[in-house]
Amino acid sequence: MRQTVERKAKFINQILRGKLDSREIEGIGDAALGAAEMKAITSGNLLLLEKAEADNDYQRLQRLERAHHRAQTVLAATRQQASSRIDNAENELYLLRQALPRTTDVSGDNFVMTVGNNRYTTRAEAGQALTEWAANSGAKWLSAYENRRLGTLGEIAGHTIDAGAAPGLNQQPFITLTLRDIPHSSIQLGRDSFLEGGAGLIRQLEHRATGIPRSIETVEQAKQEAQTAIREAEARLGQSFNTSTSSGTRKPGSTP
Repeated sequence: MRQTVERKAKFINQILRGKLDSREIEGIGDAALGAAEMKAITSGNLLLLEKAEADNDYQRLQRLERAHHRAQTVLAATRQQASSRIDNAENELYLLRQALPRTTDVSGDNFVMTVGNNRYTTRAEAGQALTEWAANSGAKWLSAYENRRLGTLGEIAGHTIDAGAAPGLNQQPFITLTLRDIPHSSIQLGRDSFLEGGAGLIRQLEHRATGIPRSIETVEQAKQEAQTAIREAEARLGQSFNTSTSSGTRKPGSTP
């Protein structure tokens, strides 16, 4: 009877754990061990009890070893992803630092913006001109699934503004305004909002241009975080699975 209970417990353990090793359930293994121990005790053969404990240790160590190998795979992937983030960050920092000296002051009364071929010195006038440019850009007739370059909208704070369309939602495309060659400077909005234009959109473009120093700080922080991730991953990569550090493992030859 105890043998039957042990066999059933092992079967249930296999069903719940499956063969993908995606989940560990220690309690089920303990149930199988308990049935084996009871069988050994009732049989009067202590070697069966030691065998049951050894089998349990072996299965537990197998699970720990698989978990160790999965962790090593994750660490390798983490290092690779962090390395890619560092490469991207270095490229972005180069572009941002190149753009920073070109930035002109457009705060307060210093505001100047070009829309099309015309120069404006007030945000209200520039906003009205942007609305007219949007109406003439063909954005109103774009498909919601269309990618298209709408052209050069103008210039603000010493930086060229490029406009483009991309597939969007609710039967209308997204319009993206980007300061040329400046990472993290894009503004994405719905077509209707773009067609409305106005001073609010001018303010957003202005903030993208004056926010380059903040973008540099953000990218530098992201680079440092990626470097830390690499150091932490490399400190653990290549470590072999060590059974001596696994708690609860009985030494070979020991008796219960």
